[in-house]
Amino acid sequence: MKNCVVYILLLFVGAISTKCRFGEKKKDVISLNQNEVVFKKWLVDTLITLNKEPSKLSEELTNSKQIVADDSLSFSIIKTYKFFSNERVKEPVVTNVLSLLKEYDELPTVNYSLSFSTEELFYTSTVSNLKYYFISEIKGIKIRTAEANIEYKYIRGRLSGKRIQTNSNPLNKTVVIYDFDWNGNKLLKRKVE
Repeated sequence: MKNCVVYILLLFVGAISTKCRFGEKKKDVISLNQNEVVFKKWLVDTLITLNKEPSKLSEELTNSKQIVADDSLSFSIIKTYKFFSNERVKEPVVTNVLSLLKEYDELPTVNYSLSFSTEELFYTSTVSNLKYYFISEIKGIKIRTAEANIEYKYIRGRLSGKRIQTNSNPLNKTVVIYDFDWNGNKLLKRKVE
């Protein structure tokens, strides 16, 4: 009988502690539906503002488009840029990419064209105090000269490598690939192929 009473008490204490733990979790759980509603309201306001004042295309900004996901839980702004070395820089993002190339000693000394795109991605936050998460990326950095086409790999604010295709012989185009590694403050360019 004593064992039965002890067993019932343990069962009762376990049930109460389990109920307390589930009650605590409910306070920490964020209502995804509420965050979705907040994001969608922000998206509607943002689209109204962007449509009133669209990005003005220029010599450097050649294309700009907005993409809303089917469920309206993410939103992207994709802009395409093109810059020629004999022109004056007008867009700050072009200046940033040129500075990055200069930091890696990759800025050509001959006439060149530079092209790349940026993507600003906004999506629903799981944190109750934030309306959205934001990611900004640069994609497809390419330089074209009379001698070669160079395409750079860009990851998290840094160049991680390049692919060079020479234009010297149209029948036999040479392709060379380099990886960029940092050893402390020293940049190492390692030929892969």
